[in-house]
Amino acid sequence: MTSATPLHPQTSQMARPTRQDVEDFLIEEAALLDEQEWDRWNDLFTDDGLYWVPATLGQEDPYTHVSIMLEDPLLRKVRIKRFSAPDAYSLQPFPRSVHLISNVRIEDYDEDSGLLKCRAKFIMLEYQRKTQTYGGTVRHDLRWDGDTFKIQQKRVDLINADGVLDCINLYF
Repeated sequence: MTSATPLHPQTSQMARPTRQDVEDFLIEEAALLDEQEWDRWNDLFTDDGLYWVPATLGQEDPYTHVSIMLEDPLLRKVRIKRFSAPDAYSLQPFPRSVHLISNVRIEDYDEDSGLLKCRAKFIMLEYQRKTQTYGGTVRHDLRWDGDTFKIQQKRVDLINADGVLDCINLYF
């Protein structure tokens, strides 16, 4: 478990979150994934938070098109529970990951609703008998929730989403 970076901005509830606040949050989110702190990672989402990996570039709607992943809170909970199942053969040995986050940008912030839209570039290395590399753009819709951000939606646009993908075991 890491404690180097707090999960909340250094700003007050009334102040506008900075790019550094957002970058700190995204880096901490990536650390939770790499450290396999699944429940703590899942707690970063709002009660209705969505995790989405579109199957095509430029896909606008997760409900009328096929997606690589589309997980609401229940599906994330089921998947996270599977991570600890000893009979999950596809997870033996358990995969490991490294996430790199860069080029963080705030695209929009609505002070009235507390909704902040941001994007960043990412590279993820996943190792399980061999190393696989994934990369692309990750977009977050973040809600300012009193003293922390909460993920309303995380969208991962893989640069090769329309290509042939090996089994994806972990979260981007």
